[in-house]
Amino acid sequence: EVPLCIRTRQSGDHITIDQAGHHQKLKSWFINQKIPAGERDDILCIADGSEIVWIPGYRMGSAYQISSRTRQILQIEVVKEDV
Repeated sequence: EVPLCIRTRQSGDHITIDQAGHHQKLKSWFINQKIPAGERDDILCIADGSEIVWIPGYRMGSAYQISSRTRQILQIEVVKEDV
């Protein structure tokens, strides 16, 4: 099992966009959200392999949202520190 990792986007990344399990390429999602191309490489993602779990500040993948079938919850806090 591959652990979750925090990273920027990679080729082949996708995110689940609805409860029916439909996926969208992360590149397409960024375009649809009108996120400027120059910013996309700097956005951090929480990923499970090529499946994006969460894009902090933007959205959580639908496959990872809490539902009546949820058995465990992992709480992740992202803190931006001034350098």
